[in-house]
Amino acid sequence: QALVELPGNLSVTAVDVAAHEEVAGLAEGRGELTGLALWLMAERQKGEESRWAPFLECLPEATLSPVLWPEEVQDELLKNSPTLKECRARRAALQQEWDVIAQRIATGDARRFSGGDELKLWITLGSPGWGGTSDKLLMAIYDGRPNGELAMATGRVEDDNASDCLTVRVGLVQADRLFSVKKQILESLGFDIVQEFPIFRDRMPTQLLAYLRLARLTDPALLAKVSFEEDIILNPVNEYEVLQLLLGECRDRLTSYAGMHMGSAEEDVKLLQRPGLTAQERLAARLRKAEKAILQGTLDAVRRRLAPIRGIPTKGGGLTDPNADLREVFDTIESLPSLPGKLVGGLMSWARGEQDPDWKKRP
Repeated sequence: QALVELPGNLSVTAVDVAAHEEVAGLAEGRGELTGLALWLMAERQKGEESRWAPFLECLPEATLSPVLWPEEVQDELLKNSPTLKECRARRAALQQEWDVIAQRIATGDARRFSGGDELKLWITLGSPGWGGTSDKLLMAIYDGRPNGELAMATGRVEDDNASDCLTVRVGLVQADRLFSVKKQILESLGFDIVQEFPIFRDRMPTQLLAYLRLARLTDPALLAKVSFEEDIILNPVNEYEVLQLLLGECRDRLTSYAGMHMGSAEEDVKLLQRPGLTAQERLAARLRKAEKAILQGTLDAVRRRLAPIRGIPTKGGGLTDPNADLREVFDTIESLPSLPGKLVGGLMSWARGEQDPDWKKRP
């Protein structure tokens, strides 16, 4: 059901970019968002002379996108967040593309885009989605993207984002004697020997588990049992190893949030309750809280799966009870009260000759 309908003559699309006298040449052969950014820059330069001036007045100059933050602020607020690396990569790519276009502008009519922070606008439009403050028009696209992407694109995050996820990078071990067979299986299913999978706060990713089960499998007889469609355990030893790998990954990433404002998720909740937080600090805290919730949710799910597997792998390929030594001690203690009775019973049995192997054979 349509919530808002916008007439075609009030929409700005790639058609308008191609028809724009000043930006058509610059936008040719580039992405649609690049063309729209150039169109917006050109129309803003016209000021009140642009027929789009009332609409442009409603748009923000920039968003709270972490891509725009100074590097020292990114380092402080996004330390060990996967969003930090993506911010740096995205800004570098946009800067490189803008440098090429700026060079073309400089060799032509330099007044066309003079003034203003072109790179800031470029980054704002280069990330799909626009955002605004409370007194500005909000034009944000929430189309099932995780919070890290939403933050970079719109400067906002959703606390209950059902699509929010992080990624885990896994791969085959090239020294594995079954490497070639496993590689063929993965390629036939559209996977690579190094693959990224999403992890979520409220569900276990079946394909990630299947990939890890295949990667850690040592018994070729079980290759046919591997399924990327169903959650099928190959054997207890394999499952134990796979779950321990995931457990370690989540633990390491949770403990990596260290330093100022980077403790547990509870500390981020407390931080959000403080007055006087900057918009950047608030956004970063909400983003970190969401990331930690995903890691903690996955960690809890792995622990629940580990609970029924009571054992640890042995050299023989089986599982042994990790509490076997303690169990033996308690069994010995519990048997102590019955030892005198067993001793008397044994003496009486010997006296009756019941321990003589030929006793029952006698006439």
